Amino acid sequence: MDAIINRPNRIREKQIAYQAEGGKAPVYLRGNGKIWFRAYMALFTVSFVGANFQLIQYVRVSGKAGLSILLAESVVLRPSYER
Repeated sequence: MDAIINRPNRIREKQIAYQAEGGKAPVYLRGNGKIWFRAYMALFTVSFVGANFQLIQYVRVSGKAGLSILLAESVVLRPSYER
């Protein structure tokens, strides 16, 4: 149990090693972080572009047709004394 609890502090050594790399890459892009970061950014980009594409498609398709359906429903739902 002593080997788990009383471990030597290696933070200073790791800090020196990271700073010795001299700004080649940010900390979040070192090691496996590069793979995870790029995968996340690819997924984010695909979902963002897909959502905007669907939004544009919806606006283009439901332009005049959507407006005419809205107007027709408002005429049907209007009370008889307003006609």
